[in-house]
Order: sequence, then C-alpha cells, then structure tokens
Amino acid sequence: MAQSASKSCDICMSGQGRNLCEQCDQLMCENCKTLHLRSKISRNHTFINTHKLQVEVKKFMDLRIDCVKTNLDYIEQGTVKYQSDIHEAISAITEEGNQMKQWIDQKVQALITSLEEKGTANLKALQLKRTDFQNDLEKLQKCQTAFMETQRLANVSKLLTQLKHVKSELGIAVEKQLPVMSTVKYYKKDVSEKEISILFGELSFRSQSDKKLFRYQCDHCWEERLSE
Repeated sequence: MAQSASKSCDICMSGQGRNLCEQCDQLMCENCKTLHLRSKISRNHTFINTHKLQVEVKKFMDLRIDCVKTNLDYIEQGTVKYQSDIHEAISAITEEGNQMKQWIDQKVQALITSLEEKGTANLKALQLKRTDFQNDLEKLQKCQTAFMETQRLANVSKLLTQLKHVKSELGIAVEKQLPVMSTVKYYKKDVSEKEISILFGELSFRSQSDKKLFRYQCDHCWEERLSE
C-alpha cells in the first residue's frame, strides 16, 4: 500500500513531522511535540495530527463523492422515468384521438348511408309518379290530336262517334294528386373548441414537491437531502 506523503520535522529535521502546531505553524515529530508542550511558553499550544487529518479528509471526500453520485443516479433514473411517462402519455392521447376519429368516421358514414337510402327511396317514388304523369300526358296528347281531327269531319255521325271516343279517353286520364315533395337539410351543431376539449382526458404534471418529502442531514457527508 502506498505511504502517504510526509515532511521532516521542522525542529530536529530528522523525524517525521506529523504534528502541526497551530500557533507556530510548524511540523514536529512526536519527540519535538512533547518537548514543545513542556516548554512554559508553548505548553498551551494545540496540535493537529496531519496523518489523522489526511485520513479524515479522504473519508469525508469519498463520502461526498458517493453522495453526489447517488444524487446523479437519482436524477438519471428520474429522467428515464419521466421520458417513459411522456411516451406513455403521447401514446394514450394518440389512442384516444384515433378512437374519437373512428367514432366520428362511423357517425359520418351512418348519416351518409341513412341519407342515401332515404334519398334513393324518395327519388324512386318520385320517378314512379313522374312516369305516371308522363303516361297521362301522352294519353291526353293523343286525345288532343283526335279532337283536332274531329274539326275536319263533315259527317255528323262520324263526328259524334269521334267525340264520344275522345271523351271516354279523357275519362281514363283521371286527375291525380301531386306527391308531397321531400326536402333535405342538414343542421350543423355549433360545437366550440372547448366542448371538444372536454371529450379528452387531462394532463397531470407532478413534481417531487407534490409528494410528502422530509429533509434530513446525511450522517456521513453532512449534506442535506430529501426523502419520502
């Protein structure tokens, strides 16, 4: 094991100066320290053992480094968890949005299908009515042609016969009731952006301060820390 660096005694220059006099600012070996304390002028001087101080400082330094590393690990783990939370939230929002889009598409398609089915039925009924009136028109036009021909008949007998025929044909073309014309209109709802937003969930941002945390001082590094 590597030995810690030490200086020679500032008094005798031969022993290891491991004791620092705080008043004289001199390194002394054990013998010189003893003699120094026996002297009347320096008997109240105080010493620091540099070796013990070196060990204590190293221990303190190692503990502080461990505390900082622990804090860094805590931040790193929190960062990874926070990023995971963001991805999960984005996924949930996207899923909810896609579900709403699907419902909207289904509703739109249902409205269109209903309109097309009802419209097709009404148009078919109107077409039948139109064909019926078209047939009546053709019959009446034939009666009109036959009536015009009676104006050229000089024979009264033939005239009466033709007029009776025209009249009987007119009786076939009975006046029909007009169909009730359907109308179609779509009334849009005035939906605000706020009402759309209510359909979605809410984002919740929480920090460590939202939890019940207690402040304490580490027994090893004396650093203040927070814990649940």
